[in-house]
Amino acid sequence: MESQASLSGLEESPTAVSGVTRTVRTMISDVGWFAVTAAAEVASPGQIEVILGLYDAAWESQSGSQAWRREHLVPLGTTPGLIGSLGNQIGMERVSSSHFIEKSTYVRHFVLTKVEKAASSTMFSILARFIIRHNLTVLTSLKGSHISWNPQDFSIGPGNASQADALINHAIYDRSMMSKYIMPDYKHVALVREPVSWFKSACKYFLPMRRYEIRQELGAKFHGQQHPEEVVFDNDVLLHQRTEKYGSPQTYLHLNQLQWYGFNYADRHNLTAIKDFVSSLVSRVDVIILKDKFDASLLILKKRFRWSYLDIFYNSFKLTPIYKVRMSDRAIKRLLSESVNLGDKLLYDSMNQTWWQQHELTDDKFWDEVSYFTRLNQQVNEYCKINTNRTTQVFEISANRWHETIRVTQEICSYLILSGSGKDLIFRIADYSQNKL
Repeated sequence: MESQASLSGLEESPTAVSGVTRTVRTMISDVGWFAVTAAAEVASPGQIEVILGLYDAAWESQSGSQAWRREHLVPLGTTPGLIGSLGNQIGMERVSSSHFIEKSTYVRHFVLTKVEKAASSTMFSILARFIIRHNLTVLTSLKGSHISWNPQDFSIGPGNASQADALINHAIYDRSMMSKYIMPDYKHVALVREPVSWFKSACKYFLPMRRYEIRQELGAKFHGQQHPEEVVFDNDVLLHQRTEKYGSPQTYLHLNQLQWYGFNYADRHNLTAIKDFVSSLVSRVDVIILKDKFDASLLILKKRFRWSYLDIFYNSFKLTPIYKVRMSDRAIKRLLSESVNLGDKLLYDSMNQTWWQQHELTDDKFWDEVSYFTRLNQQVNEYCKINTNRTTQVFEISANRWHETIRVTQEICSYLILSGSGKDLIFRIADYSQNKL
C-alpha cells in the first residue's frame, strides 16, 4: 500500500532503553491507523512512554496531533496478533474497541465486602461492569450468590487462574482466604450504613421474605410484617438465627454489618472484642462507601483507583421501596444498646469518622464535583432509558474540568438499564467467570 511504502525507512528502528536494545516496528493498517510493539526483551509498564515517544517521532510527519495518535493507538480488529503482543509486553490493556491504557495506572484488584441493605446491589452492578469490560478474573459462587469459602463451592475465571483479580459477591470477609484466592495487592472496598436506617430497611426486606422460615420456629405470633418499633423489643424475632447460614452472618437483624466483616458472633457480648475488631478493621480498609454519601464515596473510589466517570455511572437497584417509618427515641435507644446493635453503631461511627477525614474532602471543589456527577449520572440514565434500542447511538459528553470527553455507548446502557434487583448481573458475572458470555 502507498501508506506503507512512504514509511519504509522507519519500519525498523533499534533503540536503547535502560540498557536494553529493542526493535520498534511500526505497522500500518489499511485504514491508516497503526500499532507499535516491542520485540526482544519485555518492556516494563514504566517504559510505555519510551515506546509512545518513538511512536510519536515516527509519525511526526503525519496529520493529526500527538494526543490523537496516542488516544487512537489501534482499532481492535486491525492486527490482533500484534495487539496481543503489545498488551502482553508493555502492560497495556483494552478498555474499549480502540483504546488501550497501562495496566499499572489503575486499580484492577479489589474486594467488596457486600453488606446487605447498604447499597450492595448497586455497588455490585458498578464493579461487575468494570470486571467484564476490563477482562478481569473474578471469584464467583457455584451455589447461588454467597461465597462459603469451601473451595468446592466457588470458581475463579475466566480461565484457570489460582487467584482472582476481584471478589464482589456476598462473602464474609476472611483475610486468610483473601490472601489465598485473591491477588495480594487487592484493595478493600467497604460498605456501611447508619444502623437505624439499616435496621428499618432490613426489617422491611428480611421479615416478609423470611416469614415462613421464622414462623416455623416462632409459630403464629409472627406474621412477617412487624413494625421495626415492635421488632426491636421482640428478642425472638430480633435475635432469630438463620436456618441457612451458607456464606452468611448467623443472624438477619442482630450485628449483621459487623458479621459481614468477619466478626465472630460468639464474641457478641464482649464489648472490648468488638471495639478491638472495629479498630483493626477500619485501619485496613482502602475505600469506604457510605450509603448516605454514596455519590461522594464513588468519586473518592474513582480518584484512588484512577478509574473514569464511565466506570462509576450507575442505576440504583432498590430491592424494597423507600421505607419512611419512624422509630421512637425509646426504640432507637434499645436498638443501639450494648445488648442489641451497639457493635454495628461502633462500626459505622468509626468508618464515618474516617470517611470525613479523607484528604479528598479538603479540596474546596470536591462537593461541586459531587453535585455535577449526581446530575450527570441522572442524565446518562435518562438517555439510556430513552435510547435502549438504538444500537448505534452514542451519547457524547464534552470534556470539562473534571473529565475528558465521555462517550456513553449502548454497551454501557445495556448494563445501566438492567431491571429488577440486580440478579441479572449476578447471573451475568457468573456466566462471564465460567466463559459462558
